[in-house]
Amino acid sequence: MAELAAAGRDGGPHVVPVLGVWSEGSVCFNTGRATRKARDLERNGGCAVTVPADDVDLVLEGTAHLVRDGDRLQRVAELFPAKYPWWHPFVRDGEFYDPADTELSEPRYVFAVMPTTVFAFGKEKGFSATRWRFPMG
Repeated sequence: MAELAAAGRDGGPHVVPVLGVWSEGSVCFNTGRATRKARDLERNGGCAVTVPADDVDLVLEGTAHLVRDGDRLQRVAELFPAKYPWWHPFVRDGEFYDPADTELSEPRYVFAVMPTTVFAFGKEKGFSATRWRFPMG
């Protein structure tokens, strides 16, 4: 599970866990449309996503963009079950849904963060760190 850090209304940090997948050069995650993270990202898309792994921890910095294209939403939805076998979101009429939403009453937002900077922190003896910067696409 990844962690998302975004700027709150007062400029302070807001950090929450998210289910994230890698798609088309971006980390993609979803959230309810009325959540604090959705409101924060709509106001200011600048954020960081942390991704833990066995031998390295990653911090990806970038700007979150709302995914609106139905075909891309479908591709993102198809990635979640491979990583999170217990969760099978779906897309209907160009909207992304939690599988528990059988009445289709609460479509979710999907945000994509294309990294502009990535930090990697090795966990082996000696703890290594490195940084990569990418041109803004």
